[in-house]
Amino acid sequence: MGRACRVTKKKGRIRFSPDPDGTYPNLWGHSLNTKKPFICNDPKLYPRSGGIPEGHIPLKHFLSVPVIYADVLVGQIALANPVAPYSRRDLEAIRQLADLYALAVNRRRKEQQRQQMEIQLHQNQKMETIGTLAGGIAHDFNNILFTISGNTELLMTQIPEN
Repeated sequence: MGRACRVTKKKGRIRFSPDPDGTYPNLWGHSLNTKKPFICNDPKLYPRSGGIPEGHIPLKHFLSVPVIYADVLVGQIALANPVAPYSRRDLEAIRQLADLYALAVNRRRKEQQRQQMEIQLHQNQKMETIGTLAGGIAHDFNNILFTISGNTELLMTQIPEN
């Protein structure tokens, strides 16, 4: 057995953590490391599986497809334990689904970036407005000071020296 199951659930998603060397362990890590889909209908015989981690459900059949967009790994679709073994047809169907999922993930990321840019633009517009207001106030205040300074200089010329 050796390792404990490292599957964690955060915000409704299941996350698989990489090892310190950046590779993903065990059976499910194979498609993440190679960025290629694969089927394993007898995980016990698969040399990279490393066995089933302690606390993990037993695996009979396993199918894994990486989700890739623009050569960047963005996720994985992994299925296990159907009644019948997985086929190449199953793999191709899930690969097509992964392609659609990659597009959806990319679109969502772009929407989030756009929203962040809109927020930043709005903040910049606020700062510009405050700067314009402050400049106007400073100009008006400078006009008042110039008048006071000019009148003070005129008065100083009319005051006797002593």
